[in-house]
Amino acid sequence: MSDIEQVVKYGIRSYHPKAWNLAIMPAYARPEPSARDRKIPPLSPANIRDLVEFLIHEQGQSADSASAVRGAALFAGAAGCYDCHATDGKGDSAIGAPNLTDGITLYGHGSRDSLWMSIADGRHGLCPAWVGRISAAGIREVALFVYSLSHTHGPAGAAASGAG
Repeated sequence: MSDIEQVVKYGIRSYHPKAWNLAIMPAYARPEPSARDRKIPPLSPANIRDLVEFLIHEQGQSADSASAVRGAALFAGAAGCYDCHATDGKGDSAIGAPNLTDGITLYGHGSRDSLWMSIADGRHGLCPAWVGRISAAGIREVALFVYSLSHTHGPAGAAASGAG
């Protein structure tokens, strides 16, 4: 819960000195990666297509099986996707890397086109800093609301009462 309050207060990539600046999804289609992506090799359109098919398969959708197998090898190897999204593709919420196996996405509902854009162009959204703009009580209320969205059974009641 305190992590959520931290994000509400200071944001993510908001330029506030206490903001979190983690989980920048690199742009794999860039022929010349930016300075922060120097360790990430660019991928060909065919490689990106294979990764997309792998993710579609992992989400339980119909996918080209040969392409998905090649995509799995890229995910676990040269593309380095496992580093943020874990070897099972379930992500790492501590750094903001989403679960890629559940089909829940921020962009385009997990379509092939939106997955392609995320891999090719990268993603690095922004959450504004609210400290000084809303009260401490308001920040707590927003954090509790966000927490409740992912804890609809059981713990939400404990969070609302201040426990947990």
